[in-house]
Amino acid sequence: MHSIILFIAYIAFISELPVVHQNCDIKIKNKGIGGNSTIDLLARVENDVISEKPGFVILMIGINDMLNSNKMISIENYSSNLDSLIHRFKENNINVLLVSPPPVDSVYLFQRHDRELFLEEPNKKLEKISKILKEKALEKDLSFVDIFTRFSEMGIPIHNQDKVIRNVFNSGSPDGVHPTPVGYQLIAQEIFNVLVTDGKIKRHTKIVCLGDSITFGAHVAGEGTVSGETYPAYLNELICSYLKNNE
Repeated sequence: MHSIILFIAYIAFISELPVVHQNCDIKIKNKGIGGNSTIDLLARVENDVISEKPGFVILMIGINDMLNSNKMISIENYSSNLDSLIHRFKENNINVLLVSPPPVDSVYLFQRHDRELFLEEPNKKLEKISKILKEKALEKDLSFVDIFTRFSEMGIPIHNQDKVIRNVFNSGSPDGVHPTPVGYQLIAQEIFNVLVTDGKIKRHTKIVCLGDSITFGAHVAGEGTVSGETYPAYLNELICSYLKNNE
């Protein structure tokens, strides 16, 4: 009951967020690609991040590493790949903000992926990588946004009931992995809160949002961009409003 009350309160809160479709003194790039894993990011990090020379990168990755039956790797390999990515960013003086992926609806996930390949429940695996991300943030002095824990505390996902993770109830789709526009708004708000707390929002900063289909904004308006209903789009609106109010 407590988690449901928190969820309702949070939805009411984000419904009041300002909608600002404007350019401001910050540049955000959406570098999410559907189906990507840490291995894929390592292959494109030079072109999609290093060459952009951003002030910092927002990295959310792990769904495919842990849950995609065609791409699953061990926790150890995931951790090692993360270290390699972080090293590439830091040696190029790029600040890093790590974001844990949200929990999933396993009922729908197992309609697409073989349950026999999972030695652990999907959300147990995601909980483990959330802890790894937190540990790396502490060890390497990075910012961290724990979306997995935040959503879990609100009881999300609730099979065919919540408005945050795509399901038959809220979108007509047996998805269970990708957020709805409400879910992307929640992710953007959590990231924004940490950026403000950690003093990362500065004018004329370039931000690269790097990740998989969740960063891309699968199944919502503005896929692959910073417009519409993707989390980078909502984040852009929040940052622009913040800068405007702090002129």
